[in-house]
Amino acid sequence: MFAMGLSHHLFSDYVALKLMFRMETLAFARTNLVGMAEVTEKSFKLFLAMHEKLDNSLSHYSTEYGHNLEKLRAKAAGFYAVFDEGDIKQFTKPFGDKRGALYQHLRYGSEKTIDGFKTNLGELMPIVEKILFNCVLRLGEQDRKIVKNS
Repeated sequence: MFAMGLSHHLFSDYVALKLMFRMETLAFARTNLVGMAEVTEKSFKLFLAMHEKLDNSLSHYSTEYGHNLEKLRAKAAGFYAVFDEGDIKQFTKPFGDKRGALYQHLRYGSEKTIDGFKTNLGELMPIVEKILFNCVLRLGEQDRKIVKNS
């Protein structure tokens, strides 16, 4: 159940991100970066949920990982080596805490432990799509059908 609800949100978040990114990259820069983090987090959680098939997925991924994209990436890499590639590691590294300090800073405009962050959204979007597409396409055939039809 967790994975099905998550897939609905993941795909709608991705479509919204893609539209905003194409329409007005600079005006929506902060929103797009938050969207990239959210799509990445949901992609990894969907991928892991479909591979691990835990009874307590919602509480497990919230308690164990929170918003820690680096920890999610490392766990996903145990199932598929593409998640160990340098570009993906470079993207997830700044989001490497469970509390999600950078993520909170991007969402709310301030966070007491964050001091500067810069990036190029044009370079990040292909990485986010690489993560999303690999998370979905590397599911087993039956799981891909379930996600596709949900």
